Formats: sequence, C-alpha cells, structure tokens
Amino acid sequence: MTSGERILFIIEYLKVSKNKFSTKMLGLSASTKIDHIIKGRNEITPDFAKEICSVVPEINYNWLLKNQGEKFVENHDQTKRENFVNNSDVNELANTIIEHEDQLMEIPKIQKMVERHALIKLNEMLPDIIDRIYKTKG
Repeated sequence: MTSGERILFIIEYLKVSKNKFSTKMLGLSASTKIDHIIKGRNEITPDFAKEICSVVPEINYNWLLKNQGEKFVENHDQTKRENFVNNSDVNELANTIIEHEDQLMEIPKIQKMVERHALIKLNEMLPDIIDRIYKTKG
C-alpha cells in the first residue's frame, strides 16, 4: 500500500473530506501537502506521520509511515474516541479558553491556528457576501 493509499484509508475511515482532514483536523492552510502524498509526489515524513497520529491516535504510526504492522494500534477502540468527544464538558473548556484568551493568543501556534480558521470561514462566506452585494446594487 502506498503512502497516498494509507492517507486515503485514514480519510475514508474518518468519513471526512480530504479538505476537512487537511484544514480542520491537521490545521493546514490547504490540502496541497495531502494531495502531493496521494499523487505520489511526496512521501509521508516521520514528523507528518506523528502529526497525523496525534489527531487520529488509533492509527499505528509504523503502518502509516512505513506500511509495517497493523493499521490500528492494539487497543484500538473507536467508541472510546467518540465517547471522549461526546462526554467532555465542552462548555467548561470554552469558558476556560475565553478566560485565558489573551494569554493563549500570545502563543504563535495558537495565533496561526486562529488565523487559519478565520481565513477558512471567510473563504466559506465569501460567495454569500458577494451575492448580497450584487443583490443590493440591483
């Protein structure tokens, strides 16, 4: 199985689009890096494999990087991952983030993540904004 096929397997396993996997889950500005791996232009680097496994911890690092071993780690349990998201107190987390927003925004990686998210949202809203402008002028 090629690096690209392994990436595609993960995307299908997560039931997300390639773009969502790249931008929302991995925090990339576009799916270019993923596209290059899928098309065989680039291979998965050890650092990128670690990054993917940190987002999808049930994926076996050695399988992702070298196509060695099983696809999933031994104690793979998708329901455990789903329950973590469903059972975590999102409101408490949001309140903590709001409380420490100024300190968090001083961290360059968080700044970059917020900027990317804002650009993604703006890009999603742009067609609607353009339509509204033309409707008001017409």
